[in-house]
Amino acid sequence: MAHKTDNFTLHTIEGVLYLTGISFVSYETVMPKIVESLGGSPMMIALTPVLFLFVSALPTVFIAGRSDRIKYKLPFLVPVCAIQRIAFPLVALVAWFCSDNTVIVYSILISVVWMGLFTGIIAPFWNSMCGNTVPSRYIPRLFAIRFGITSLLGILVGFMIKYILEWFPGRGGFGALFMIAGLMIMASLYFMSRIREPRSVSVKPRTTTLVPSYWEVVRNKDIINFTIARIFFGATYISIAFIPVKICEDLGLDNSWLGIFTVMVVIGAIAGNFFTIYWSNRFPLRHAQIISLACYMVTFILTIFCYNIPTALLVFFLFGFAKDCWNSVASSMIIGLPGKRLRAKGSAFMSIAMAPPLLLCGMIGAWLYEWTGTYMVPLLASTLLMLPGIYYSNRINR
Repeated sequence: MAHKTDNFTLHTIEGVLYLTGISFVSYETVMPKIVESLGGSPMMIALTPVLFLFVSALPTVFIAGRSDRIKYKLPFLVPVCAIQRIAFPLVALVAWFCSDNTVIVYSILISVVWMGLFTGIIAPFWNSMCGNTVPSRYIPRLFAIRFGITSLLGILVGFMIKYILEWFPGRGGFGALFMIAGLMIMASLYFMSRIREPRSVSVKPRTTTLVPSYWEVVRNKDIINFTIARIFFGATYISIAFIPVKICEDLGLDNSWLGIFTVMVVIGAIAGNFFTIYWSNRFPLRHAQIISLACYMVTFILTIFCYNIPTALLVFFLFGFAKDCWNSVASSMIIGLPGKRLRAKGSAFMSIAMAPPLLLCGMIGAWLYEWTGTYMVPLLASTLLMLPGIYYSNRINR
């Protein structure tokens, strides 16, 4: 049992380092504003937070079967993760040594695609490894603690972003953020490599066990309802990328305010994670999922009517609460809903089903903005599409 405890700690440290590193160039708050500052088009801005999720969903359905056949996952995970995480340091070098803003924008988008592609390859292996190395009853707690500690550190990250962009405005500061992010996510690999997979885990011969199939996955009503709810959750990406851009434009704020907004996201995330830890021990997870979608709705509504800094701070607080509450619950459900036998194929199905709507939502957001010339319409679309997400979340029984 001791190795289980050690594994829990290693998973926690690895996750905190990775998530904290990513927060320096957050796909939802920091990166869209960087792309906009470098002259990126509305389509580029809208797709920045979507590309990662879309691309990461594509390989999982093809990789899931191979994951089932490999007994120990870490010998595959560690080197592939190293290849994945080199992307951000390379972007930093481009930002520092290239004077063409267009090249920098494309390097950022390529790095997001690169990170997403390898995340999709890694995901089935990582999900299985996590399920084998952490007791199932502790998995919701693991994700909540990882996100919670990351949120606490995120307060420091937010102020670091503010001062880095004040001291090194433009390409120099952007490159510094990507380099810090890259170094931290590379450092997390050390702790992943120390996780011990139990030797008792074995793959039963196919002659004695029915091979898991996608047909079994689609017949599982809970998986289908959760998948539909996630598809409607994708509507958040119609307008998420525009939130920091709209607020900075409307209130006349410079890029250093991204640091303050990151701090507010972090404070909201801390509250969201404490809420998830409390809720998961007492009530069904689907209700926490519904609460997170309702908070997204309020976030979009407040953004439409954001005319002062206190409202802006509340917007980013609620966004952080909703984001980490959703992430903790959704991560737990992706691993827990299919059960051990269907975990690889179930998680792959849930990912690939969400991919086309994600890309479509990002493109719809850009089209709506270019067509109407206002951020109000994309924000209103995101608000209304949370309602069916809430409905299907409530239909999950397990």
